[in-house]
Amino acid sequence: MGFNRRKLEAEQKAKADAAAALRRATDAQVLEDAERLIAAWNERQAKRIAALEALRARRIELDQLAAKLDCEERNTLVEGELDARPMGIGKGPKPPSYNLQTAGGLSIC
Repeated sequence: MGFNRRKLEAEQKAKADAAAALRRATDAQVLEDAERLIAAWNERQAKRIAALEALRARRIELDQLAAKLDCEERNTLVEGELDARPMGIGKGPKPPSYNLQTAGGLSIC
């Protein structure tokens, strides 16, 4: 009976050792996966923060343009050309244009 008990104990110890080794390997894999997931999360958060900052900057820029339009009592703006005005050509589109008027006279001496 002693032989069987020692044999069973040895088998149980071998199973326990194998389970512990598997847990150690699994724990290392879990830690590695967690580090990878955390790095990916941080990268996504950094991109989101950068995008939000760009949106905030654009909002400030648009608010400044709206204030300028209000001061000049205008309701349209050609972006990139603050002095240009959209001018209609018949029933066609309204491309940005400049209203340039000149006056000149012919002097005869």
